[in-house]
Amino acid sequence: MLKISTKIEYGLVLLIFLAKNQKRLVSLKEVARTANLPMRYLGQIAGLLSKAAIIKAKEGKSGGYQLVKKIDSLTLGEIINSLEGPVRLAPCVGKKCSQKNCLIKNFWFNLDNLLKKEFEKVKLSQLI
Repeated sequence: MLKISTKIEYGLVLLIFLAKNQKRLVSLKEVARTANLPMRYLGQIAGLLSKAAIIKAKEGKSGGYQLVKKIDSLTLGEIINSLEGPVRLAPCVGKKCSQKNCLIKNFWFNLDNLLKKEFEKVKLSQLI
């Protein structure tokens, strides 16, 4: 079964929460409590999103997180890539195939490209 990871799911929850609260800094504790998500895992996800310059953190007592990217330009593809790395439906996509006469490599390659294009069409603003 093709499945979206909890890292992507929780990352989207975090980003949607931040998008709905753009005028203020939001603590991870608030997001974790409101969405019933594990705080430690949410912290790891926030770190990845910060590293990708999608969100920024302000430390301290009145600190929290805020979106850096505009919700109309931030794509699902960019979010997925920042959390999980490039989308790969099969191990041979993006690499040299280990099979000399692979009968399905073109299928996987084409499907992989189609999926990436669709992920790039979806903006965070559409998920709110």
